[in-house]
Amino acid sequence: MRWISVGCVFATLSTACAIGASGPKGGAVPTGERVAVVDDVKTWTTQYQERTGTSEYKDADGNVVGTSEHYEDRTAVHHKKIWYPVQGKSQISDEDFFRITGDEISMKSTRELRSKGRLYSGLGIAGMLVGITGMIVGRYAMTNQSAQIGLYSGGAIVGLAGGYGFYLGMELQSPDTHAVDRSVAETAARDYNSKTTPGVGVRSSF
Repeated sequence: MRWISVGCVFATLSTACAIGASGPKGGAVPTGERVAVVDDVKTWTTQYQERTGTSEYKDADGNVVGTSEHYEDRTAVHHKKIWYPVQGKSQISDEDFFRITGDEISMKSTRELRSKGRLYSGLGIAGMLVGITGMIVGRYAMTNQSAQIGLYSGGAIVGLAGGYGFYLGMELQSPDTHAVDRSVAETAARDYNSKTTPGVGVRSSF
């Protein structure tokens, strides 16, 4: 049971670290090209195991002496509707988009959202480290059984909570998470384009 808890904490940490906050590089500058909001569908796959059956082992008298479960690897395909801003044909970050279009309110909201994400992810890392340390100390350094169980269980809870906090923080930093509604970005793009030279529409796909 203890090693299952340890595995859960490390699995949470590994999953969270794998998420990352990928996206367009910041620092885009106005180029005079039209800006737009692009709708798209993000597709990704995950691997999991599905139980396909159970085998029984019997002795010479026909008594069941053991069982084993059979699993097969499966692939799940996920789809998610997303939107993102572009300048010309290049995707840009929400912060750069609202800075370029002059939407100060939305830019401030976006910066606050990203800042909250960085805070959550930082606290999440601290929580996971504290939790894992508590589990190790509880497992190997405590001689009193009650203290051992309490420290180990508490460490597991703190570690898992930290893992969730890190996951949430990275989600808030993801370019797929927006501080404002799509319609707000659409309005900002329309207002900006009305002041620039009309160009060719933008189409994009993953």
